[in-house]
Amino acid sequence: MKSNIEEIRIILEQLNHTHLHSILLFARFLLNQQQNISSDTVNDNRNNKPVQPESIKDIHPPKDEKVVAAIKRLSASYYMLDKKKILDKAAKIVSDHMLNGKSREDAIDEMEDLFAKHYDLYCQSYLNDD
Repeated sequence: MKSNIEEIRIILEQLNHTHLHSILLFARFLLNQQQNISSDTVNDNRNNKPVQPESIKDIHPPKDEKVVAAIKRLSASYYMLDKKKILDKAAKIVSDHMLNGKSREDAIDEMEDLFAKHYDLYCQSYLNDD
């Protein structure tokens, strides 16, 4: 763990203010997700499951939307999804954007595809319950 922290510190020292702010926002997002996951209680949600799939909230992206803001928008749009199932892939997309040079547009497109794919799986779960 200490080597990871040291590597992060070295990377942070080399980033400009904009990238540092993006990492801070993403770290807060990850912490929030972790807290939500750890606070979840183990229960059977079948009794609370809606009769049909819930609809997506149509939230349009603002001009020049940042990747972390896109995650927040998509989380609100796809409020019914289990974010635990999305977190690892979303973190990889953000990492590819911030550390590996993936463009903002490509990262957001990939994030939108990720949420849409999980929404399709969510809808299919209603077909499979019959």
